[in-house]
Amino acid sequence: MTQFDIIIIIILAFFAVRGIFRGLVTELIVLVSLVLGFVIAFTYFPQLKIILTKVFPVLPQFAAQIISFVLLFLAVNIVLRIIGKALNKLVHFTFLNSINRLAGGLFGFFKAALLISLFILVIEQTPFTPQIKSMIGADKSEGYTALKNIAPGFYDMILKVIPGETRIQQDIIDSIQKVDSTTKKLVNPF
Repeated sequence: MTQFDIIIIIILAFFAVRGIFRGLVTELIVLVSLVLGFVIAFTYFPQLKIILTKVFPVLPQFAAQIISFVLLFLAVNIVLRIIGKALNKLVHFTFLNSINRLAGGLFGFFKAALLISLFILVIEQTPFTPQIKSMIGADKSEGYTALKNIAPGFYDMILKVIPGETRIQQDIIDSIQKVDSTTKKLVNPF
């Protein structure tokens, strides 16, 4: 067991315990509110920016964009978290609280495993992969090997559920290749 494995265990335990205390309902609401908040903010901030600049003509365009995005993101998060609190109370009153907490712990554990797997994928895509893997002891780490394929497996599962969405996969591959080529250009002079 390496130091990286110990860090992985601590992160998995933290997310699982936090999930137990929050419960599945809260864990899901937090995740949905973040994702939906970003989607709605990215989609509608231009319209809100126009309104803000009409109401506050002295407001610079850049500031109006940032304020619009933040306001939309916060509004979605606040509304969904209020709904989440109501759902949590409903779950508590229906005596499903133990199931909610246990499921929250499992969800938290899986969320941490997925985040660590994404971190490992990022490590695998950098031009410094051998140095980073050596530094964290990836070759000796059981956690590195065990968690490495969780994100790709989860992604493959999503593609099976949403057939025909290979466009997303190609967009991700293209983005990774652009970042990789840009990083190599930056690193080559050194």
